Amino acid sequence: MKTARQKTILAAASVLMLAVLACNPPGTLTPTGDQTTTSQAADASLTPPLDGPTFTPATTHTPVPDIPGPGDCTLNATYVADVTVPDGSELLPGVKFVKTWRIRNTGTCTWEEGTQLAFISGDELEGPTAVEVPAVAPNAQTDVSVDLKAPTKPGSYKSNWQLQAPDGTRFGNVIYIKFVIPAPATDTPTPTKTPIPTDTPTAGPTGTPSPPDLRVSDLAFAPDILVKNVPIHVLATLHNDGSQNLSGVQVHIENHFSHPHASCTNMDMVDVLYETTVALNAGQALEVDYTIEIDTAWEHLVCVKIDPTGAITETNEANNYQGQTILVGTLTTVPLDGSNSGSIRADGHTYPNPQPGDASDGQRVHGFLSWNLSTIPAGAHVIHAHATWNTQCYHGDDIGSCSGDRDPFPDLGRLWVRAYYYEGLDSSDFAAAGLNGGTVLAKYAAQPTGNLDVTDAVEDALSAGHPFQVYTLFEYDTNSDGLADGLRFEEGSGKNMLTVVHMP
Repeated sequence: MKTARQKTILAAASVLMLAVLACNPPGTLTPTGDQTTTSQAADASLTPPLDGPTFTPATTHTPVPDIPGPGDCTLNATYVADVTVPDGSELLPGVKFVKTWRIRNTGTCTWEEGTQLAFISGDELEGPTAVEVPAVAPNAQTDVSVDLKAPTKPGSYKSNWQLQAPDGTRFGNVIYIKFVIPAPATDTPTPTKTPIPTDTPTAGPTGTPSPPDLRVSDLAFAPDILVKNVPIHVLATLHNDGSQNLSGVQVHIENHFSHPHASCTNMDMVDVLYETTVALNAGQALEVDYTIEIDTAWEHLVCVKIDPTGAITETNEANNYQGQTILVGTLTTVPLDGSNSGSIRADGHTYPNPQPGDASDGQRVHGFLSWNLSTIPAGAHVIHAHATWNTQCYHGDDIGSCSGDRDPFPDLGRLWVRAYYYEGLDSSDFAAAGLNGGTVLAKYAAQPTGNLDVTDAVEDALSAGHPFQVYTLFEYDTNSDGLADGLRFEEGSGKNMLTVVHMP
């Protein structure tokens, strides 16, 4: 079970936000009136690579790590281009508009029906929380549109979006729209359109440039779950709030190993993970994406510092860094334990495969799945765990996709997945694992695909020193068709894997 401190740490880790750069070419858009159009509808068929003109972003997009998908494939996506409203555009106050991005499937999974582009942070712009994305094959691309409305007040605005799988797993580049509502000409000059947003330079005496003030903001890490010896993206914004152009400014990413006195200014137990130099013009805010690796699974205070040695005299030396405690884990994959998984009928008869449903004579069948956690160190803290489903449906001896007569869900109802420790499987477990036994992990109204978050249940099993085990059953006993019907959880290498990220 989690202590209060562990729950606080894990809650903090769960909201680490992807903010991968998507710097796009500047442009100007001055719509008039209501320019709302219908967003692209989700297409259940696979989307082939798009024909027509190619839109090229101003910079090459930094790839982000793949996320495990259903089966043996991976989920990923990358930004390709702005189709409408390029970054840096000027919009009229209160105008309705449609933002369209072009994105490519760079994973090996086909994006399933139910995949969405979801709003994750920034300005909401009176938009939806998510929009549907069509099914897209690997290496194909598609356009995704969102209906938005510009605010009425002058200023700079940014809205961040990311793809998410049907089970809620987010993946791929964070993409965004960034634009300006200019102030009326009678108040202040129209903002200079530039691909890099600028802050207002610090005012000084006439003809005298103000001293530099360097600072760091917007620190974030990607992906959401951080694993040792796997690339981690460190995202931040570096500012020069003075009125002097600067070059050769040092930047460090430091690991201040987490301990009772850890801070970005305490130089005990510090490891410089990355160092570089940047040029910052007066008033410039530079968004950066640096890649690091950490080889120890534990809590780490990671700090981004600009001018770490104090070589540049500034008006404020106390804002040159920003730090965040992150959890970095060891990734362990656990195969389904076929020797301790199987099915039991109401009369106690057993089957070797986990296959909930009904038997040919109408008896209810429960399916049991087990994963042996002995490869994870005793006392380890679980940061994240998910089961990746790999299933087929059957109707009598006909086994395959869950379609047509093979689909058991219309007649047998929802599939319940419950955490339940049965130790060694025997006939007594059928009655013990009834509709009210164990802890409900999920209820599926259709074939389970993708990943199921089982973090708490795996941590409980690990703390108790026993395997992580679940049982599965349909809501209703039988469809009385004289044939066996149900769902089969396939066994074998890479199927129905349990993925656990833990420390140490």
